[in-house]
Amino acid sequence: SEITQKKIINGKLEEHTLPEHDRRIVFGRYKNILGQIVYKFYGEYRVDWKRTNKKIQIFTRENSKLDLRIYNE
Repeated sequence: SEITQKKIINGKLEEHTLPEHDRRIVFGRYKNILGQIVYKFYGEYRVDWKRTNKKIQIFTRENSKLDLRIYNE
C-alpha cells in the first residue's frame, strides 16, 4: 500500500529531484516458474507530499484497479 523511493550511492542516502507528476502507475516484474518474465499490476500510487522530501519520496496506493477508458479520450 506504500512505496518508499530513495537514492543510495555507495551506502549513502543522496538527494534527488522531486517527482514531476503526482500519480504513478506501478507494475512489478518477476519470473514465473517457467522462467517467463511477467508483469503484475499493483495499482495507482500518488505522492504523499507531507512526508516526501529530496531524500525520501513516499507514494501511497490510491487505487488497486485502473479504468483505461479515461486514457482513450
